[in-house]
Order: sequence, then structure tokens, then C-alpha cells
Amino acid sequence: MRKIILVGTGDYYKNIVSSSLNIMKKEGLLELFATCSRDLKDLNKPDVFSRIEHIGRSGPEKLSVLLSDFRNEETIVLLSHANKFHTPDAEDLVRNNFKVIVEKPYCINKSQLGTLQNLISSQPDKIGLLEYYLTMKSIPLLILAGEIKKDSFYFKKEGLLKKCKGLRSFVDNITKLSGRIEEFIGKPKFVLVDLFEGEGQTGRLNHRGASLCDLRKGGGMIQDLGIHAVSPLFALEDYLGNIDESFKKGKVRIAKCKEYIQMVKRKFGLPNNYIGETYAEIEFSTSKSVPIKVSVGKYVLNNKNQRKMVIIGSKGKAFLDLSSCSLFLSTNNRPEIKIIEIPQKPSSKYYPVIRAGLEVLEGHSPFSFNVRETALRAQLFILNVLEKAYLGKIKIGLYKSGVLPQDIFK
Repeated sequence: MRKIILVGTGDYYKNIVSSSLNIMKKEGLLELFATCSRDLKDLNKPDVFSRIEHIGRSGPEKLSVLLSDFRNEETIVLLSHANKFHTPDAEDLVRNNFKVIVEKPYCINKSQLGTLQNLISSQPDKIGLLEYYLTMKSIPLLILAGEIKKDSFYFKKEGLLKKCKGLRSFVDNITKLSGRIEEFIGKPKFVLVDLFEGEGQTGRLNHRGASLCDLRKGGGMIQDLGIHAVSPLFALEDYLGNIDESFKKGKVRIAKCKEYIQMVKRKFGLPNNYIGETYAEIEFSTSKSVPIKVSVGKYVLNNKNQRKMVIIGSKGKAFLDLSSCSLFLSTNNRPEIKIIEIPQKPSSKYYPVIRAGLEVLEGHSPFSFNVRETALRAQLFILNVLEKAYLGKIKIGLYKSGVLPQDIFK
């Protein structure tokens, strides 16, 4: 059984990954046996660290030293702490013979990106990259595009995929959907991706750390939600056309919520020029001249979320609801109908992400594309979007919490 050391014990551990790790332990795949963080305030809460050893990191100690007693072939370190530490800590661990999987954003600047690229190129069996939307939420669409191997756990694990009644309008089982996106909806004509979060704590950053707000630390929604939004598009290049990571011909607009600005100044003391954006619109085209519009943001809508990817084709439309992870198809002679979903249960929603990351590390990827290269290219694209947004000296919009996205730049 693989042993996992989780670095970072905030919301990610408590609300996202812990229950999925419990399932994988029951299946004999891996076991969480230690955690590490700079925040010791939760150590006495049994619901957080019950029976799990915790290592405190009080200063600049190297993780390779702190975790040296745990190093062996069965140990993998999962880095989910502050953004700016992802690449430096991954490099330290890999150079000292640890295996590592890293959460996004993988790097906060191009210098770190170069380091990460070299690590993956030289030691691919020791470092993996995790991406929730790429390896969980977009799976129904990636199946339709033929990017998931038919012998992978996505198809074989009972209950992971759900066949909906509408599937019978197209095929009689899920595996027969594979690779038939152009057959069903035709050649791609336009793509729209919306990741809007306005519901409860999900739609706010008041309870999160400075790394999500401070541009110098990888903050802002282009880094946070943007990678989620564009990673599946890079995986769909065989269908959509190639995406230029340089973003030279792309356009970007950004805005900041007034309420958020005041919160960040009060909580972290950041001046305006270091406060990351809460909303962004990104427009570009593929090598097949397919226009793509990506919009991401928090503090929008009236206490609700709107997450979707829509591909308009010459013969129909694919609509992926990125909240329920459900795929809908419509064609010239069929109305929109739900065909498959990958249920996003709170107890297991991160299971596919962790398992895919482990399998890639072990050399038997469940994907038909290079998932690490895809994640890295998405990261480079996002860094170039950020450069254009801030170095281009474009006007930054301001908006009130709860606004409709279409009203932000009016």
C-alpha cells in the first residue's frame, strides 16, 4: 500500500481530499499516515488529525530533512500548501529521492515553471501534477473525445461513471461513446467556458489565506480558476485544434470586487497593485480557427455558482455541466439530453484525481494524452495571460459583490 504524506492542512485537506483518501485506504491503494504544515492550531482537534502523525514546520526547514524518516519507495508526498512553495519544495523532495504529486498552481512564475519542466523531464517517475477539472470534472467530455483509455479505472471502477437514460439515444453503453465527438456534433465552431462561483464560502475568499489574494504569491482567479478552465481544452486539442501557449494573439480583461479589495487590505495589508483579480475574461482561437471564450470569477451572481463548458459543433452541441459533472448532447435531430455523468459525491469527488495521479507516476496513465505535459502547458498559458493582463497596463474593472458577469465591464 502506498503511503501519503500531505503537506498543507487547510480547506483542501479537511473539505476536499480526506474522505477520498479514506476510500482509497479501504481499497488497499494508499494510506494517509502523516501531515505537515506551518499551522499548528488544529492539532488538538481529533476530527482533523486523529491517529495521524503531524510534523510542524516552523521556519525555513527543507521538507526533505523534516520528512527524512518517512522516505521509502512506498511514500509519496502530496504538496497542497501555499502556492509559492509548490515548485521549490517539489524540487527539494525530488532531488532527495522522494516521489511527489503537486496541486495547482504548480508554479507562480516562469522561473519556477522552468525548474518544474526540468524536474519532470529528468525524473518523470518521481513527480506528478494534479488537476481536479482535468482528471475528474471533465471526464465525460474527454470520454466522448476518445481521450480516456477503455481499460482504465474510469471505466472499470463500479459506480464511478453513471449511465443516464438519454445515452440510449446515441449508444447502448458508455465505452461506445469513446472518440465519437465529431460524429455526433460535427466539427467544432465555438467553445465557451464559464467558471463563476458566488455561492456561500465557495464564492468568497474571506476565509482563505494570502496566497489566493497576493499576486506575488500566485494569487488571483486567473491562477486559481483559470487553470481549471483551460486544462481540459488542451486535452481536447486533437478535436479543437492546437492552442498557442504564448497567448500572443489572445485578449484578456480583468476586474476586482470592491468588497474583496477592502477585505484583503484589512486582513493582509496589501496595497492595490499586489491584490489579485477576482474576475477575468480570456479570448483566443485554436489552430483550426475555433474561437474560445473563458470567463472565471468569484463574488459574482446572486449566491449561486455557474460552471459549464459548451462546444458548438456543425451538427450539434456538447454541454458539460461542471458542477454536476454531467454531459448533455443535442444534434440537429435530437433535443438536448443528459447521457453520462461522473457523480460528484462529497465522499469521493477527489478519488479519480488522486488515483490518476498515482497511476501516471507508476507509468500506466489512464489517459490517451500526456497529462503532465497538458497540465504544464495550461500553466504556461495562464502565466502568459497574467503577463498580458498586468504588464499590458489594461484598465482594471471594479464591481459589487453579486453582480451578473455581463454587467461587470458596462
